[in-house]
Amino acid sequence: MVIHSEQGVWKGQNHPCYGVHPVDRGLGLAFQPWCFDGAIVTWGPSFDTHSKAMAHARLLAGHDV
Repeated sequence: MVIHSEQGVWKGQNHPCYGVHPVDRGLGLAFQPWCFDGAIVTWGPSFDTHSKAMAHARLLAGHDV
């Protein structure tokens, strides 16, 4: 599975990219936020909704929600 950023990186970018990765939880999905600062991927806890996970991903990236 390939993970795609929902806020992409471009040349000369000075802030991290972030996104949400769907996680299979049996009969449903959970959503795990992540942030990549150019060197390290930081993962957050799983959330029940995509919007909550995206809000946490923005926090990981240092953006206000």
